[in-house]
Amino acid sequence: MFFDKKVFKSFVEKFFFLNLRTQIDMKKKKTTITTALFSVISIMCAAQGPPPPLPPPPVGLPIDNGLIILLALGLLYGAYRILKLKRA
Repeated sequence: MFFDKKVFKSFVEKFFFLNLRTQIDMKKKKTTITTALFSVISIMCAAQGPPPPLPPPPVGLPIDNGLIILLALGLLYGAYRILKLKRA
C-alpha cells in the first residue's frame, strides 16, 4: 500500500478538525465584523447634530395696491351691517 492507514486517518482527522475550527473562527469573525459595522452605523446616525434653525417668518404682507379696494369693501360691509341692524 502507498500510505499507512493510521497516518491517513490521523491526517484526515486533523484536516477536518482544522477545517471545522476555521469555519467556526470565520463565523465568529463574520459575527464580530457585522456587529461592529452595525454599531458604527447606528452611532454615526445618532451623532448627527440638530437641523439648522428655520429662517424667520416674513414681517407682514404688503398691502400696497389693494388698500383702496380694502377700504371700499370695509365701507360696504359697514353700511350693510348698519342697514341690517336698522331693519331688525
